[in-house]
Amino acid sequence: MVKKIGSLVNLGFGKETTRGTVVNPTVWMPKLECDFQDKFEQYVDEASFGTILDSANAKIAKQWSEGTIGGHVGTETLHLILYALFGAVSSAQIATSGVYTHSFTVAGTSNQHPSLSIHTIGGISDKKYALCMLESFKITIEAGKGVKISTKWKGKKGVSSSASPSYVADYLLMARTLTFKKAANLAGLGAASASKIRKFELEINKNLEDTQLVGDGTGIELDDITNDLFTIKGSIEAVYEDEASFLDDALAGTMKAFRVTLEDTDINIGSSGTNHPKLNFDLAKVSYTEQARNMDNGKIMAQTLGFKGHYSMSDAQAIVASLQNVTTSI
Repeated sequence: MVKKIGSLVNLGFGKETTRGTVVNPTVWMPKLECDFQDKFEQYVDEASFGTILDSANAKIAKQWSEGTIGGHVGTETLHLILYALFGAVSSAQIATSGVYTHSFTVAGTSNQHPSLSIHTIGGISDKKYALCMLESFKITIEAGKGVKISTKWKGKKGVSSSASPSYVADYLLMARTLTFKKAANLAGLGAASASKIRKFELEINKNLEDTQLVGDGTGIELDDITNDLFTIKGSIEAVYEDEASFLDDALAGTMKAFRVTLEDTDINIGSSGTNHPKLNFDLAKVSYTEQARNMDNGKIMAQTLGFKGHYSMSDAQAIVASLQNVTTSI
């Protein structure tokens, strides 16, 4: 018998060429949390046999994989997660620098976003899981800390894997690299002044729905996993210094556009010496959903505002993201 701690488990992602057909990992992600594992449901026979017992038999009715995966935001390991989140990407090199910008947009008319294969290697058993779909994504940017993500996935049941972990040098983004802007619309974000905040959280939920069939030979396995409605929400925490910064807009129901940029200008990547690890989110149309202030004695007053992202008809989008790194393609 072997006993191991969770940190010995290696986590790999691969982009599936054929949906539901497992592939080897191209990204190995250092993790802070991972409980992705096999799940099952039983069908219980509740027929009575002349006794007071509540059941007489049970059979496995459904098997799949599911769990949460979290870690620090690294620009060289985040791209496949963003691809699974948004569903569409285009990549272009910045001149001949060896640095690439990957632009992610929501595949807004598709309920079959791209699937990944997930491998968990180095635990008690080595597993690979096909048809893994991203259900939720949360990024947390808090003063004095590293930027973190927490994600939730669902996929097919696991089978044995023989993949070999291979990590690359990564660039972790810190909250101190954040620039947060808000404006009346996307076009105004470039010229907008940066706002001072203490914490920003963005959460996207894709509301997965799995399909299980009968008569197709798959038995207890899932036939497909699809994404339904794409929802965007989050929160902002800031020092309460005036009402014009946030509260006036919240009380008036004024819509805003947000830009969240994380760029570590202390690190150069590529050959030009002018490009840096960078992650950016633009939200085209945002409404504030709630506002609360901390007015404790002996503490500087702070305010927390919830927000919801909406589809902007004028911009034909709700949210876009871009990632700058040295990965050539996704």
